[in-house]
Amino acid sequence: MLFVNCQKDDDLPVNSNPIFEGLDSVVKNQMVTYNIPGASIAVIRNEKPVYVNSFG
Repeated sequence: MLFVNCQKDDDLPVNSNPIFEGLDSVVKNQMVTYNIPGASIAVIRNEKPVYVNSFG
């Protein structure tokens, strides 16, 4: 399970918040480690997506 604490950056476009830097590589590494064929992540803040990505 992965928990991310979002900081206040309401004007940033989706996936541009610096808190998500490196998240893609962490997810890809975990997918290899645990033999997970695919995954999707969406982080929603104030009813708006702040991070969206699919893997695999």
